[in-house]
Amino acid sequence: MSLKKDIHRLEKKILADNFWSSFKVKGELLADCISLFSRFKCQNCGLYGRAILCPPYLAQTMSQFETIDECRNYYRHNVKSAFVFVFKNDGTLPWKRDIKELSHIEFKKRYGRQLKGVENGSAKEINRQMKKIQTRLRKDGHNARSLIAGHCDVCKGHHRCPNRENPPCKKLGMTSLEATGIDVYKLLNKLGVPYEYPALHELTQTTMVVFEK
Repeated sequence: MSLKKDIHRLEKKILADNFWSSFKVKGELLADCISLFSRFKCQNCGLYGRAILCPPYLAQTMSQFETIDECRNYYRHNVKSAFVFVFKNDGTLPWKRDIKELSHIEFKKRYGRQLKGVENGSAKEINRQMKKIQTRLRKDGHNARSLIAGHCDVCKGHHRCPNRENPPCKKLGMTSLEATGIDVYKLLNKLGVPYEYPALHELTQTTMVVFEK
């Protein structure tokens, strides 16, 4: 079975209704999306300097992402290909496959700051889905790495990283596209994906799985 068919099979088995589309790209395209702007965005997050899979501590676990130049070299020389996953939601779509788990939520169109609640809830679930995709691909023999939207929270039963004071990560955690230097807006523009910034009527979230050489 081809890699593309493997990915589409996992999309159908794991992702929920807010999944919009996926795109296969080469490492060279991703290298062209590396920007210092992405690290500036990280500095505006409350987890900057706190989470071990976010800058500036990320390199203690993933040394290939210490500097912007090293990020660019990683994608240019170490990544064969990648699949970019785009999720879209205007508030009307469930982000879990089992809709019963979201029975307390009213799915209706949201606007502006109301979409923040959708973003927070869906990001955690999308990240869990990306962890499942990474696990399945590695079991099938692929040298795959998932990159997520936002910060890692894969450790069950913890409200914060259990290794925050004891890096590096010991649980095969995941980092974000921005933490690895990727300007997500530049990437979406290259892929021709429409998005709003700031999100007023529709939320767009982006993840990726890379296949290393």
